[in-house]
Amino acid sequence: MSQIVVTGAFGWIGKAVSSWLLGQGFDVCGLDKLPSGVSSGSRYMAADIRFPLVENADLINLVKGSACLIHCAGHAHVQPRSDAEARLFFDINSAGTQNIVQLCQAAGIPKIVYVSTISIYDWRRLNGPASEDSPVQLDTAYAKSKYEGELFVKGSELDWRIARLSTVYGWGDFANFLRLAAGLKQGRFILPGKGSARKSVLPISLAGKLLGSIAANDACSRSIINLALPEAPTLSQIVDTFCECCGFRQPMSLPVPLLRILGICGDLISKFKSDFPLTTATVSKLTYETVVSILRMEETLGKSGYGTFADNLRESAEYYRKNGNHDRQIVCRFD
Repeated sequence: MSQIVVTGAFGWIGKAVSSWLLGQGFDVCGLDKLPSGVSSGSRYMAADIRFPLVENADLINLVKGSACLIHCAGHAHVQPRSDAEARLFFDINSAGTQNIVQLCQAAGIPKIVYVSTISIYDWRRLNGPASEDSPVQLDTAYAKSKYEGELFVKGSELDWRIARLSTVYGWGDFANFLRLAAGLKQGRFILPGKGSARKSVLPISLAGKLLGSIAANDACSRSIINLALPEAPTLSQIVDTFCECCGFRQPMSLPVPLLRILGICGDLISKFKSDFPLTTATVSKLTYETVVSILRMEETLGKSGYGTFADNLRESAEYYRKNGNHDRQIVCRFD
């Protein structure tokens, strides 16, 4: 079978992609900043995408002639506390993607799948599900840097495909849903009002399958594709499912206007305590609907076999029960 290169191969999404590809019989060549205790081998090589890669002859020889590169490496789920920390988003997500595009060109890799995010959409202006052509709002370093990465990919002469992922959850989670689990387990999560805002979500196993399928499917050529479950549960349904599957207690609820006032107070506190969780931005993320249209996904990748939010969460309930102690945040953020 053909060889496919996966960047960020030891990361959460990269592992899921690699696992699915190997299960389908593909040869996988992984690139990553290798974790301690793991050395480079014939199928894996250390690569820091913040720096140019085209002069690394060993790397070029390793990936040369690969059928596709799936670019999972990125910087996310970190609240920058300084200009230097904000700059890291651009060093990895923007400049790093440019370096990956140049690597593909130098190594003769004709196809690239870029892992992007639905965080770039302007959720405040949208009145319905966001299509791939909906307006963007680049108001965070993460969103802006990921969108710049999209532009580098689209501006190349490669056969590109861009996948905008919804909020990912499942085994190995270290992001939004793990923070939610921690808040529920510790009694620190506050449900805004009735929790009626709907959220597009994506289980990690399905993310790996869909990204691999996009790489293999010619119908996805030069396309931007939103990835999400067909079901978009409300925040209240998400919380109820977590409580049912993981045995957490139901959280307290506060009226949204009161939470917004508390968020304004939190904005003032965050000037001195940058990681303070209850801010106007956090409240907005919980109360805005963040639902994407998946018409293009279903047209190119099929309409069945996705499962429900609850079914997929049950598979990772044990993980969330065991790992729900690490985070002190009161509320989680949905990107």
